[in-house]
Amino acid sequence: MAESLKIYMPTYFLNNVEMNELLDAESLNFSILEDNISHTRNNCFVIKMDDDCVIEMEKMLSIKNSQSDSIEFRRERIINRLNNKPPFNLAFLRSKLDTIYDSDKYLLVIDYQRQTITLESSTDNQEWFKEGHITILSIKPANLKYVHIPLFRTTITLKKSATVSQMYYARAGSAVVGMTPLAKRENEKEVVLF
Repeated sequence: MAESLKIYMPTYFLNNVEMNELLDAESLNFSILEDNISHTRNNCFVIKMDDDCVIEMEKMLSIKNSQSDSIEFRRERIINRLNNKPPFNLAFLRSKLDTIYDSDKYLLVIDYQRQTITLESSTDNQEWFKEGHITILSIKPANLKYVHIPLFRTTITLKKSATVSQMYYARAGSAVVGMTPLAKRENEKEVVLF
């Protein structure tokens, strides 16, 4: 506690030795109380929760965590689960997928005729892949089927080119078996494609 309880007492008590000892002892108790209040206040916010409170929130939300999950990931997962409350729309779903996968690492297609949601996504983290799957299942209506296609994104460079060459074939009667090739190709010439 930053300040002593003595500032709240009348001055005639400050000359009393017993009162000074009592106030010093009580100051320690109030300091512990202030720390406990601060700790409880921090546990009211998911991003500041301690390990024990995170474990209790995971039990409430039926989240099974592995030992390798970091405390930061576990807190973000709790926030994600708490934010999945109806009503939902396509814009809400896209904003959730933007936070999980990034806007350029997924493709969401909703086929209303076939009642299918198709998500093609790419992520480097298996935990966020699972979290995206759980998010879609909690948001999508019951009548829609859900298809998830995992992608591995990489770049491929294609070069368009073509070559032309003239072929010469051996004529019947003039070819010697085993000596004359059946076909002969001239040097290739590159052709410009438009």
